[in-house]
Amino acid sequence: MDTLKELLAIHEAKCKTKKVKKIAEGSEMDLGDMIDKWLQANRMYHFEGSRGVSNFDKLIRVIGYRSMDEFLSDNSGCIESIIEWIKDQNVSDWAANLNNNMGPGENEKESNDVSELVDEYLEGNKFYHFEGSRGVSNLDTLIDVLGYRDMDEFLSDNSGCLEAMIEWIKDARVPEWNEKFAGILSSTSDSE
Repeated sequence: MDTLKELLAIHEAKCKTKKVKKIAEGSEMDLGDMIDKWLQANRMYHFEGSRGVSNFDKLIRVIGYRSMDEFLSDNSGCIESIIEWIKDQNVSDWAANLNNNMGPGENEKESNDVSELVDEYLEGNKFYHFEGSRGVSNLDTLIDVLGYRDMDEFLSDNSGCLEAMIEWIKDARVPEWNEKFAGILSSTSDSE
């Protein structure tokens, strides 16, 4: 009887593994579709304010990260997408704060172009790389200069940036993330 139970358990595990692989290989859904389905299943429709940051934290936990810093340290492309998002915004307070934080000779004339000012600020502070903990530290410094206490406050106030980060995750072809979402979605559909 125990041997029969073991064989049955092995068979069920193989079937589940095949289903996860089928989903993860994209034959049913790509990562973006899986994330959208997961967000909908968890009623995460909006990413404004502190609730949005909390929802994003849940998302990065699903793909295997314990914190925002850990996620950003491991995904420099996401940091770059945050910086690009910042540069695309036309926020006069950010321009003023960047102008006020330029070192001597860095900004001969004041500008209101956030993109230009961010580039000058990054160059002036030799923030050339955004990998690992140094990248997170550089981003935190930029966020502070823009006028925010920390990343959570920045993201709470800028839900568009969170949405850009989610889009970056959807577009990042990381097989492990596909497998994690495929496993979650297949176990959800198995229990229904």
